[in-house]
Amino acid sequence: MLKDNEMKIESDLFEQLPCGVLICDRTPELRMECVNPEFRNMTGFTEETLQDGFQSSLLQMVHPQDRSYVAAVSAKLQEAEPLTLEYRLQKADGKCCWVLERRRVFQGVDGTRLCLCVLVDITARKEEDEQLRLNLERYKIITDQSNDIIFEWDFAQDSIYFSPNWKKKFGYTPIQTHFSRNLPVQGHVFAQDRIRLQLAMKKMREGTSFLQTEIRIRSADGVYLWCRLRASTQYDENGAPIRAVGMVTDISKEKAQRQQLLERAQRDALTGLLNKAATEKQIRAFLAAAGEEPCALMIVDLDHFKSVNDRFGHLCGDAVLTDASEAIRHLFRTSDIVGRIGGDEFMVFIPGIDRAAAMQKAHQMLQKMEHICLDDGGQHISCSIGISCYPEDAENFSDLYRFADRALYQVKRSGRADAALYTPESCRKTAELLAEREERHTWHAEHLYADSSQMLQEAFRLLSSTPDLPAACGRLLEFLSKWFHGTHICVWEYQPQLQAYRAAFAWDERALPDPQQQAALRFCEMEPALCAAGPDTLLCCEDTEELETEQGCRLRQRGVCSFLECMMTDGGRRVGLLSCENHRRTGKWPQEQRYAFRQIADLLAVYLVKFQQQQSLEQLQK
Repeated sequence: MLKDNEMKIESDLFEQLPCGVLICDRTPELRMECVNPEFRNMTGFTEETLQDGFQSSLLQMVHPQDRSYVAAVSAKLQEAEPLTLEYRLQKADGKCCWVLERRRVFQGVDGTRLCLCVLVDITARKEEDEQLRLNLERYKIITDQSNDIIFEWDFAQDSIYFSPNWKKKFGYTPIQTHFSRNLPVQGHVFAQDRIRLQLAMKKMREGTSFLQTEIRIRSADGVYLWCRLRASTQYDENGAPIRAVGMVTDISKEKAQRQQLLERAQRDALTGLLNKAATEKQIRAFLAAAGEEPCALMIVDLDHFKSVNDRFGHLCGDAVLTDASEAIRHLFRTSDIVGRIGGDEFMVFIPGIDRAAAMQKAHQMLQKMEHICLDDGGQHISCSIGISCYPEDAENFSDLYRFADRALYQVKRSGRADAALYTPESCRKTAELLAEREERHTWHAEHLYADSSQMLQEAFRLLSSTPDLPAACGRLLEFLSKWFHGTHICVWEYQPQLQAYRAAFAWDERALPDPQQQAALRFCEMEPALCAAGPDTLLCCEDTEELETEQGCRLRQRGVCSFLECMMTDGGRRVGLLSCENHRRTGKWPQEQRYAFRQIADLLAVYLVKFQQQQSLEQLQK
């Protein structure tokens, strides 16, 4: 009775197992003695169709391409060792399914040696494997065709994998183990960039999802290449960071092009020297870290240069400027800062030099200039040089420039073709002379520009006939400074999102304009008063000492003695401000001049809007 129950249980298990089960003989054809229902469901065959189609041969059901493999493995089946193999079975619908078979030998009731085969359908897994293989192949094709380097950094093992492109690019095998420890020692990364890379690695370990940085990596020939590193962090099921996957891209050409553009933007087109803005920027940067190191600032002005252009033409004038710049360049070191700051003006900043040595350098320059001839008759040019010294005379750029300019003015009044060091006494005399000149200029301006229509016609002609609006505005603002006797005149562009103003165009006769200050936003001191008074209002203050307000205090702190300020509008919409400031003395503007200032503001508003539209269009085209 117990044996009958065991047989019944075995029979039920055979019928209900959720996998294909069959019993076959040990002949090469593997004749099937019996199969369970799940095997029939798996293949779609009945017992009759199995007999008719395959003569009950398991081997005949195997896909033709896998048949020799199954036959060869089956022949090696040992009595005591189970066999595992994967192959394709043909199905009733004409398709195939992948199966994983486990086979072993057992003894039948009659003592015959048979094979028990258990088959599991693994078609879905095989399809996933194939898709993975295709993806890996696609990934390999992409990485092989790309110059980028793929990497994967395992945080726990501190091991890193780089794609083969690393060796192609840099010519050596990269760090692979103990990455964090070996990185500072191996020296693949430029010393100044290692801290930046280590900070990026720290952020990735802490879970930053994405980051990008730029570093220099050494190649086998010792050249450091600029590379952009981009990485994304992967996390485990608990959200903990486990690895970083990313890409290393060679951006050396991009960096070189960017440097060329920067050089072009910082250089004067004619002479190749630094331009006005770049000269000041570099001097300011040096002074910020100069400490007590003595330095000298020279302003060099070519004497009577306008007459050179008038007599010999502008081509000759350009040649003279080029020769003069070459003479200055060869006289100074590469560590000195040399720039052209105006039409015929140059600036030289010399670190590590005292007053006596600076004066000696200036006299050498005077001699150099004498060798630049204007014609075959032996006429040559000369120059005047003003010098101020750091830190003895001043500790900031603006004062150094102002004092060197005062020394230069003293040389010009003394007959030119010489050099002078700044002294407080010379500064006092020069200041008095400049004040007298300003007084004469003020009275001259009041009588010269009483006819505002002529002035407006000239402004319109200049703006409409010059394609380069920034250049036209620069010249116009210089003219306006004379018309309205201002030391600083500026067109401020309104930034509605920030409710502030950015200096679009400016002219300043006191010193070189600060490019950082111009690029920065300004919250106009008098703008609340302008807004309250209406868009057509012009504010005029002939003496800021009379402004007993917070705005007046801020104006005086900036050294403003008097000012004109007018809102610029386009169709009632605020687009900017036109401001004219005098930092030397109180001003006096007749009603006619104020009216002209208002009209100039309206004219500039039209061209400012046009300029903004052109910039927006250029951005869209990019």
